[in-house]
Amino acid sequence: IQEIDFGGRPISARYSNRRSEMWDRMAEWLNQGGAIPNDPALKSDLCIPSYSFDASNRLRLETKDKIKERGMRSPDLADALALTFASPVAPHKRPLTIAGQQAVHDYDPLEAA
Repeated sequence: IQEIDFGGRPISARYSNRRSEMWDRMAEWLNQGGAIPNDPALKSDLCIPSYSFDASNRLRLETKDKIKERGMRSPDLADALALTFASPVAPHKRPLTIAGQQAVHDYDPLEAA
Protein backbone atom coordinates (compact mmCIF):
# COMPACT_ATOMS: atom_id res chain seq x y z
CA ILE A 1 0.00 0.00 0.00
CA GLN A 2 1.31 3.41 -0.95
CA GLU A 3 -0.24 6.67 0.21
CA ILE A 4 -0.79 9.20 -2.59
CA ASP A 5 -1.42 12.83 -1.64
CA PHE A 6 -3.54 14.26 -4.47
CA GLY A 7 -2.52 17.80 -3.50
CA GLY A 8 1.11 16.81 -3.02
CA ARG A 9 4.17 17.50 -5.10
CA PRO A 10 4.09 15.97 -8.59
CA ILE A 11 6.91 13.91 -10.07
CA SER A 12 7.15 16.26 -13.08
CA ALA A 13 7.36 20.06 -12.84
CA ARG A 14 4.78 20.31 -15.67
CA TYR A 15 1.97 19.88 -13.12
CA SER A 16 0.72 21.92 -10.19
CA ASN A 17 -0.05 18.85 -8.04
CA ARG A 18 -0.07 15.06 -8.08
CA ARG A 19 -3.76 14.75 -8.99
CA SER A 20 -3.28 16.86 -12.12
CA GLU A 21 -0.31 14.72 -13.09
CA MET A 22 -2.16 11.43 -12.62
CA TRP A 23 -5.18 12.63 -14.60
CA ASP A 24 -2.96 13.84 -17.46
CA ARG A 25 -1.09 10.53 -17.59
CA MET A 26 -4.43 8.74 -17.60
CA ALA A 27 -5.64 10.94 -20.48
CA GLU A 28 -2.45 10.20 -22.46
CA TRP A 29 -2.97 6.47 -21.90
CA LEU A 30 -6.59 6.65 -23.05
CA ASN A 31 -5.61 8.70 -26.12
CA GLN A 32 -3.02 6.05 -27.01
CA GLY A 33 -5.67 3.31 -27.01
CA GLY A 34 -6.04 2.44 -23.32
CA ALA A 35 -9.26 0.53 -22.66
CA ILE A 36 -11.73 1.03 -19.83
CA PRO A 37 -14.88 -0.91 -18.97
CA ASN A 38 -18.09 0.18 -20.66
CA ASP A 39 -19.28 1.78 -17.43
CA PRO A 40 -21.50 4.88 -17.83
CA ALA A 41 -20.64 6.15 -14.33
CA LEU A 42 -16.89 5.99 -15.02
CA LYS A 43 -17.28 7.62 -18.42
CA SER A 44 -19.35 10.39 -16.85
CA ASP A 45 -16.75 10.93 -14.10
CA LEU A 46 -13.99 11.31 -16.69
CA CYS A 47 -15.85 14.28 -18.21
CA ILE A 48 -16.52 16.18 -14.97
CA PRO A 49 -13.33 18.14 -14.15
CA SER A 50 -12.00 20.94 -16.29
CA TYR A 51 -8.41 22.12 -16.28
CA SER A 52 -6.40 25.31 -16.53
CA PHE A 53 -2.82 26.49 -16.20
CA ASP A 54 -1.37 28.34 -13.23
CA ALA A 55 0.92 31.41 -13.29
CA SER A 56 3.91 29.10 -13.88
CA ASN A 57 2.16 27.47 -16.87
CA ARG A 58 1.68 24.19 -14.99
CA LEU A 59 -1.39 22.07 -15.69
CA ARG A 60 -3.97 22.30 -12.91
CA LEU A 61 -7.03 20.05 -12.76
CA GLU A 62 -10.19 21.60 -11.34
CA THR A 63 -10.45 21.01 -7.59
CA LYS A 64 -13.25 18.93 -6.12
CA ASP A 65 -14.48 22.02 -4.24
CA LYS A 66 -14.85 23.90 -7.54
CA ILE A 67 -16.58 20.90 -9.10
CA LYS A 68 -19.08 20.83 -6.24
CA GLU A 69 -19.63 24.61 -6.58
CA ARG A 70 -20.73 23.91 -10.17
CA GLY A 71 -23.29 21.46 -8.78
CA MET A 72 -21.47 18.37 -9.98
CA ARG A 73 -20.62 15.28 -7.97
CA SER A 74 -17.12 14.21 -7.02
CA PRO A 75 -15.52 12.07 -9.78
CA ASP A 76 -14.54 9.28 -7.38
CA LEU A 77 -14.46 6.45 -9.94
CA ALA A 78 -12.23 8.43 -12.28
CA ASP A 79 -10.00 9.42 -9.35
CA ALA A 80 -9.65 5.72 -8.52
CA LEU A 81 -8.60 4.99 -12.10
CA ALA A 82 -6.19 7.96 -12.03
CA LEU A 83 -4.52 6.47 -8.95
CA THR A 84 -3.27 3.63 -11.13
CA PHE A 85 -1.08 6.28 -12.84
CA ALA A 86 0.51 7.52 -9.60
CA SER A 87 3.83 5.77 -10.27
CA PRO A 88 5.51 5.02 -13.59
CA VAL A 89 5.45 1.40 -14.70
CA ALA A 90 8.13 -0.04 -16.98
CA PRO A 91 6.79 -1.65 -20.17
CA HIS A 92 7.45 -5.32 -20.94
CA LYS A 93 10.64 -5.54 -22.99
CA ARG A 94 10.12 -9.04 -24.29
CA PRO A 95 7.08 -11.23 -25.04
CA LEU A 96 5.88 -13.73 -22.48
CA THR A 97 7.19 -17.23 -23.15
CA ILE A 98 6.21 -20.69 -22.03
CA ALA A 99 8.67 -23.55 -22.61
CA GLY A 100 10.57 -21.45 -25.15
CA GLN A 101 7.48 -20.58 -27.19
CA GLN A 102 5.68 -17.26 -27.25
CA ALA A 103 2.64 -17.42 -25.01
CA VAL A 104 -0.78 -16.87 -26.50
CA HIS A 105 -2.99 -14.92 -24.20
CA ASP A 106 -6.60 -14.16 -24.89
CA TYR A 107 -7.66 -13.42 -21.33
CA ASP A 108 -9.45 -10.08 -21.06
CA PRO A 109 -9.95 -9.06 -17.42
CA LEU A 110 -12.49 -6.43 -18.49
CA GLU A 111 -14.69 -8.90 -20.33
CA ALA A 112 -17.73 -10.07 -18.37
CA ALA A 113 -17.67 -13.74 -17.43
